[in-house]
Amino acid sequence: MKTIYTKFSNERSAEFAICTNILLGNDGKKYIEKQPMHDAGTEHIKRLNRWEKELNCKYKDTVYEANRLLQMEGHLCFEYVQGETLESMLDALFFGGEKDALCEMLENFAKDILAVNDECDFDITDEFRKVFGDVTLPSGLRCARVTNIDMIPANIIVHDGKRTIIDYEWTFDFPIPAHYVIYRMLRDYITGSNELRAELQNENLYEKMGLTREEIRAYEEMEICFQKYILGQMVPIWKMHASVVKPKYAVEEMFNQVSMDEFKVELFWDTGKGFRAEENQIFSNVLEDNGDVNLRIPIAHDVKAVRLDPGELPCIVVWDYAKGYIETDEGDKEYLIKISTNAGLNTKGIYFFGADDPQIYLDGFQEGTREISISFGLYRDMCKAHRYKANKQIFAPGSSKQDYDELEQHYWAAIGLKQELEKRVEDLEAELEKAQRTPFRLFVNFLKKCYRKLKRV
Repeated sequence: MKTIYTKFSNERSAEFAICTNILLGNDGKKYIEKQPMHDAGTEHIKRLNRWEKELNCKYKDTVYEANRLLQMEGHLCFEYVQGETLESMLDALFFGGEKDALCEMLENFAKDILAVNDECDFDITDEFRKVFGDVTLPSGLRCARVTNIDMIPANIIVHDGKRTIIDYEWTFDFPIPAHYVIYRMLRDYITGSNELRAELQNENLYEKMGLTREEIRAYEEMEICFQKYILGQMVPIWKMHASVVKPKYAVEEMFNQVSMDEFKVELFWDTGKGFRAEENQIFSNVLEDNGDVNLRIPIAHDVKAVRLDPGELPCIVVWDYAKGYIETDEGDKEYLIKISTNAGLNTKGIYFFGADDPQIYLDGFQEGTREISISFGLYRDMCKAHRYKANKQIFAPGSSKQDYDELEQHYWAAIGLKQELEKRVEDLEAELEKAQRTPFRLFVNFLKKCYRKLKRV
């Protein structure tokens, strides 16, 4: 047999890293072979034999069948099934504007999934926790003895009145909620390879298929744990990107989105259950004319941490302080609260949030804390942010020559950034003007004129 194509799935732990080969047999037919990339992955591949039998038994009275495994010329291979994927059929409806028919096809697929995964009541097990984490799920969920969680439209090939299930390596023999399989199916299609499908979020498909908001949140947690289970200690290249490549931002374009008039601060309280929408507080009209935000807020005794969202869009935050207050016989005792952020850049307390949903985390609360105060500045302009930071230090009690030295550093940093941005704009304008004058551009314009004349004839 001859290998004509190979795909590596190697950004996984050694136990699950595999390569998939398309082989051309002496009979002129194609076959699919999956091989472990490490000895640790041998068992993972061996289990495919068992899953084929289990799934074909499971789907014996339906139009579905597991892709057959064959022994061909010394290779254990899957059949190369010719047909159309369910994903491409759904896309044909989506791009043809037949949204109702698309939703109906998804709902029917979900019913098929439920029908074969409705064997018993779901009960969490240690095996489940190992793969999907110790999540809290509602009662009354149904499941099957064996579950293929990768029943996504791209893995279903429709042909000759049958639906062949391919890539069923993620099959498990412990209880998994049937609704989780539906959640993954919808999530994969809506947020998958074509970003235009995202508009299907407005169709409330999860709710139409019986998934509650509580379930969806739990399934999101399960999916995160599942991906960690696959990765193990492996760090994929896409995760390394943020640590080895400095981000670049189109500052002016980003901050044109920000409406300071509608600015709000949202706080989330972690009382031991994580940050939840049910435990939050929104503050409006807190942004002062000079860009200051100052809050003093009572907190409950069981708060472990606080997440502060300074709006929902990209911004520059100049952090002043976060303080906690403990009531004592001698009066309030204050202490500084440490923070962390999801900012793309951080320089001397100036946090550049280059993406939507900026977040600042406060933790390390001391026992007995009854109040916190928070102070920061919010800006759309880096020069103003540097100036604000320096002014804060100069006019603070106990300012010294060191403060003036730091002011000078901030000033020159702001001027340097301004000059760099102006130079980039000039370079881009020059490149654009040059491109418009190139012979190629002139030639294209000539062809357009000829085309217009021919149309008149």
